[in-house]
Amino acid sequence: MKNILLVIIIALKLQGCVSTKINSMQFEKIIYHSSMCFGSCPMLDIEINKNKEVKLKRQLFKIKAEVDSLNSGNFKGKLSNKQM
Repeated sequence: MKNILLVIIIALKLQGCVSTKINSMQFEKIIYHSSMCFGSCPMLDIEINKNKEVKLKRQLFKIKAEVDSLNSGNFKGKLSNKQM
């Protein structure tokens, strides 16, 4: 009888450890901005909306305050379900 009671108690305790379904994240958009530092840090504006569309505006610098126009600019893309 004690063994049955012990098994029931353990089963009830483990019931609370069962993983529950995690709700997916809900958002309209995520926006991230970074500014240049006192060296050659890039300026970034990144926006991801709920439709998995990504917009990136970046300004890279060769040296302090000298823009690397070849690698700077505006970029658009779309995330896969796995990336999201």
